[in-house]
Amino acid sequence: MSSTKRESEGEGADEVRLPAMPSRPELPDVPALNPVLPPRPSKVKQVQEAQGGSYNKTALASIAASAFITPIILLAVGGYVLDAKLKHSTYWLAGLGLIIGMAVGVNSLLRVLQKIED
Repeated sequence: MSSTKRESEGEGADEVRLPAMPSRPELPDVPALNPVLPPRPSKVKQVQEAQGGSYNKTALASIAASAFITPIILLAVGGYVLDAKLKHSTYWLAGLGLIIGMAVGVNSLLRVLQKIED
């Protein structure tokens, strides 16, 4: 055994005392919250505002671009497919589909814009 063990086992040995653990601090009181919320708006007023037609105009404006682009793409691709099936060396049906698609797209765009104005 080591000499430190012998000294601690002996009668005359001083005991090693650990420092006492500090006591836990007291927790603060829970704050009292008294929230004041703004008054709730009337549901009738909200429904009347929604019926003004603003959503309808927004929906029409969001489809204006697709109303113009979609016929151009569809007719040009349709003409290209027909040219490939008929084994044309020049893609004149694709060009014709592009021109017709532009006319249909402009017409469709004008209809959407007219509905937005009304």
